[in-house]
Amino acid sequence: MLHDERRGTDEAYISATSATNLRVEADRRGDADVLIAAGWSMVQLGNALLRLHSEFDAVGRRRVTTAADFVAGVPAQVKRPRDRQAAATAAAHEHNMREMVLMLGRLKSLPAVQEMLLARMRQARVEQAEDKAGAMIQWWLSPVCPACHGTKFQVLAGTTIQTGKPCRSCGGSGLAKVPHGEEGRRLANWMDECTKYAQHSIRNRLRTMRPRA
Repeated sequence: MLHDERRGTDEAYISATSATNLRVEADRRGDADVLIAAGWSMVQLGNALLRLHSEFDAVGRRRVTTAADFVAGVPAQVKRPRDRQAAATAAAHEHNMREMVLMLGRLKSLPAVQEMLLARMRQARVEQAEDKAGAMIQWWLSPVCPACHGTKFQVLAGTTIQTGKPCRSCGGSGLAKVPHGEEGRRLANWMDECTKYAQHSIRNRLRTMRPRA
């Protein structure tokens, strides 16, 4: 196999994962080195993501407001119940997003996670990477459906009473859609893989620290 130093990191990684010779050689960078570097990079982001989620939990779960909290404030000229429910839902979502931004500002690990995600997205030539990275982090920390707030069911207009019908927004999953379509789904899968790498690395370290019988 030719080792062209000009090939991109992604191309090198794809090639490395299908290679049959994974010997580590001191005098040149081989496919094994590419896999090792990729693994360390994923562990690093995975650890940062785990720290971020721990900080998010420590800040305290905020009370998520619902349409019922805002329906009384919908202007009187909005007459139809469906329209009033939609306006109240939009107001609740806007309020919850503001609260989320305030919470994110208290997370010390957030800047590091943002930088790592941005580096990955720029490498993949993702457009508007900064905006998309922020949206992905918010979704990853709290992937709850904004319409049913994780209950999985529709609610009666202006109330918190469930109808028993699956939520139309999430299809009854209770989870928000991953933002930014296919790009977002690929990034979400990668973030999950990074956390799995980190958890595996932590378990391995704990095993080596256990005293031998």
